Amino acid sequence: MGLKCNRAAAIVAALFCFVGCSDDPQEAFPALEPAADLVLSANTLGVGFRHGEAAAIAFNTPADFARVPTAMQHAVLHVQSYDEFAPVFGDHYVHPTPSLFTSRGPAGFSGSNSAAARMQNRVGDLLAEIDLAIAHADAGEFAQVHVVVDFWRTRGDWFVQWGGALTEGSNTVGKGNYGFDTPLMVEELLDGLAKIAADHKPATMVIGHRIDRMIATEGGEGIAPEQFERFVEFYAKAAARVRQASPETRVGSGFHWDNVVSHVAEAYADGGPVDEAAIDRAFTAVLLPIARQSDIVALESYTSVAAANEQGYQYLRRLPARHGLKLPVVWYSVGSPVTSKVEYVQQRVYLERFRKWNAGVPVDLVSWRMLANFDGADTSDQVIRGRCAAIIAADKQFLMAKSYCFDGLLTSLQAKPVFDFIDALAR
Repeated sequence: MGLKCNRAAAIVAALFCFVGCSDDPQEAFPALEPAADLVLSANTLGVGFRHGEAAAIAFNTPADFARVPTAMQHAVLHVQSYDEFAPVFGDHYVHPTPSLFTSRGPAGFSGSNSAAARMQNRVGDLLAEIDLAIAHADAGEFAQVHVVVDFWRTRGDWFVQWGGALTEGSNTVGKGNYGFDTPLMVEELLDGLAKIAADHKPATMVIGHRIDRMIATEGGEGIAPEQFERFVEFYAKAAARVRQASPETRVGSGFHWDNVVSHVAEAYADGGPVDEAAIDRAFTAVLLPIARQSDIVALESYTSVAAANEQGYQYLRRLPARHGLKLPVVWYSVGSPVTSKVEYVQQRVYLERFRKWNAGVPVDLVSWRMLANFDGADTSDQVIRGRCAAIIAADKQFLMAKSYCFDGLLTSLQAKPVFDFIDALAR
């Protein structure tokens, strides 16, 4: 992996004229003062929504859904630039549509209806679903709405085809002739982002999810290091368009912090262990060009307690001193991967530890990754069925990670330990 990552690092370093830091470590990274654990409350907590979650929970366990806006005042909407699930499952993909809710089937997003699956339309659909769920469960309103736009395919190997041409030949790395250097893709994505901002005035827009995967991934080489410079240029235009359409909307771009402080930073470690100097070099080369154009530092945390790099989280306290950045940190998606119901307590332990990892970090929002587990994850015999089985299947087009099926705060039957923990924090 080292050679491949170093090549990706060299590309990014060359693009941004990065020069390795030569500071004395003791001077550059003095010991941090002890700090209190991150305080979480209803006004700093949020929850992620994808199509089909709100309807299923409000229908199956309305009392649990009614607890959600009280415990977490922020609704974080996750959409793809083009919803690749809609032409297969219709309106709702996390769970099938309950009988009290109306929805379109796959035909509503196919052929002449394909534009319905574009991000600007799906944000409106998701908001309408949440509003219906609130009404059905007699729940309160969320104080703020935030939007996260993901440009990757669910399978994670290339960008989702922005116009809806989702056949295997046109939506696969090396075969899909498009990217952030494709003028038509760039212009249509900019138009879509601007329309979301104009129509819905979200409190925050995260333009891109796991952008670090262009540079390095868990499996080794980044997916598209040569696209990174083009993405930074695109992001500058996108941020300007969003601010023009909705001046009060805060803008950032999403990075999976655990991947940054491990696999991305490894390329900047000069063959040694990943330390704060390597993390700082990675941040300078990869995140800083975007952070300088942002209102927030938008990050994802998705790790186990055993794998977490606490030093990496504490590095975020150094951003004002190291880079003059006085931006709030927005954890727009947090969670811990598990693959069975017997592991649910690990998600609660992760959130407890997350508060310690973020001691002293200027955080103003923490949003749990998903409201609901996928349909078919919570079976009595622990055999995956339903939507989860269809979406993680090796012979299908999505290839979603199995752990994603278990990322919710709630199942269709009951609250999970992590939700009870959040609910207690909010009281």
